[in-house]
Amino acid sequence: MKKTVALLGALAGAVLMTAQTTPTQTSAAPAAVTPVPPAKPAAPAKPIEKEEPKIPGIVLQRPGAAGNQLGLTIVEGTFKLSFYDKKRKAILADVTHARATWNPVYKAIPEQTVLNVLEGGKALGGGKPIRPPYAFKLRLTLLKGEGESETAAEPTYVIDIQDAALKQK
Repeated sequence: MKKTVALLGALAGAVLMTAQTTPTQTSAAPAAVTPVPPAKPAAPAKPIEKEEPKIPGIVLQRPGAAGNQLGLTIVEGTFKLSFYDKKRKAILADVTHARATWNPVYKAIPEQTVLNVLEGGKALGGGKPIRPPYAFKLRLTLLKGEGESETAAEPTYVIDIQDAALKQK
């Protein structure tokens, strides 16, 4: 039995060696050489598109103002209303002031404040502190003119205020 196993092992080794060393025969004609085409030039890289700037706070679309927008935030406890063009770049305010009125949860009567021009004319800011919680409906009216000649520049915005949407540091 030992001789049979040894003989089978030797036979298997011989078969493996023969399979590895025996070249395969192909046709006698040499293979045709195909030329390698020249490498194509790399395509020019696409320019990296810049992300549009983000408007902080609650974004309001202005009707009839060619895509202009407003950004409403609460900064240092007061309302701040910033003006932006359709490319989201800060622009000068086209109103003289705004009136904000809201019903706070801690009081039965409404509160209001006037937002006047800030920061070189690109934003309006209020002088009255807004107490948290910031959960109320805000009525915002943009105004042009002073005193008796004061007129509403646009329809009044009614905004549902929630804490997280307004915070800006």
